[in-house]
Amino acid sequence: MGAAALPFTVNSNPTPPVTGSVTQPTCSVSGGSVILNGLPASGTWTITRTPGGATYTGTGTTYTVSGLPANTNYTFTVTNQTGCTSGSGSIVTINAVPGAPVLSGPSSACVGLTANVSPASNGTWSSGNTSIATVNNAGVVNALSPGSVTLTYTRTSDGCSNTLPFTVYAYPSAPLIGTITQPNCTTATGSVVLNGLPSSGTWTITQSPGGNTYTGTGISYTVTGLSQNATYTFTVANQQNCVSPTSNNVVIQSLTTPPSVNIDYMGSICIEQNKQISANVTGGTPPFTYNWTGPSGFTGNTQTVNITLNGNYYLTVTDANTCTAVTSGFLYERYEPFIVSLQTNICEGTSITLDVNSTSAVSYLWSPNAGNATTKWSQ
Repeated sequence: MGAAALPFTVNSNPTPPVTGSVTQPTCSVSGGSVILNGLPASGTWTITRTPGGATYTGTGTTYTVSGLPANTNYTFTVTNQTGCTSGSGSIVTINAVPGAPVLSGPSSACVGLTANVSPASNGTWSSGNTSIATVNNAGVVNALSPGSVTLTYTRTSDGCSNTLPFTVYAYPSAPLIGTITQPNCTTATGSVVLNGLPSSGTWTITQSPGGNTYTGTGISYTVTGLSQNATYTFTVANQQNCVSPTSNNVVIQSLTTPPSVNIDYMGSICIEQNKQISANVTGGTPPFTYNWTGPSGFTGNTQTVNITLNGNYYLTVTDANTCTAVTSGFLYERYEPFIVSLQTNICEGTSITLDVNSTSAVSYLWSPNAGNATTKWSQ
């Protein structure tokens, strides 16, 4: 008896899948995908992924495998409807999910700021609908209105973006120059009142030259101790350390020459004359004030005063810089002589008594007319 024949069919293995386009993960899509081409044209097939063993069944020569976990290398085989399996195709690398760009910069700024991105990459900066200048990979923001602002950076390579919120503060106005007090004989330094300072928070004034600083609150401040013969300017920084423009100049002058004074007349004065004395002032800075004192409580506050009594008179003159000059003098009244006329004839060898009826005269001097006989005189 001969051997029996066993008929069977030998089917060909399908070719390995051909790798097409690979889509990498992004900041918004964590998984990758790959297009596999060259799949069996007829019947149903099953794709098997390594690693992981996930399978995908379908028909047609092209299929997109999606949802591939990131940071992994994959290969794929395909099994046709006869159960024949292909070899592995080429390796498909799915990259790690890219990190969002790291942005850094101050949390607040005065009108503008510079923000940086790390790692360095090509991208664009924006704030709302406003594009921001990019300089050496940094976003340079200027001339923003005060308030809350959000910067957005979008990386060109993968569209990943990140945001940086910050607050914009306005620069304070330059201090306004108020009353300037020049040096005087009481205080040898000057001072100035600065107005228009920030109304809220703590501020710091900086003086130039010298660099002295003054910290406080409120809209007005008096800077003292300013040296003579110098010109100063001031800036003010608000609580957010935004520095104002420079103020106008403050000129502190040198102290002028103090006054000197004398009284125009001291000595005797006839009783029938206008009894006035005046102060003669040289040097100093007008206007002047006058302070007279004298006997029996006499006082006066004008340059010229009327006097009524003999005695010492004292004068103090004060100028606009509170510099003073002091002088004094003694004044006494000189009286006109009393004329005694006696129309009486007397005989030689007789005597007569002449009397001056005065209680205020200080001394007396009697003398006869020339050619008269020797005569004895008395009061």
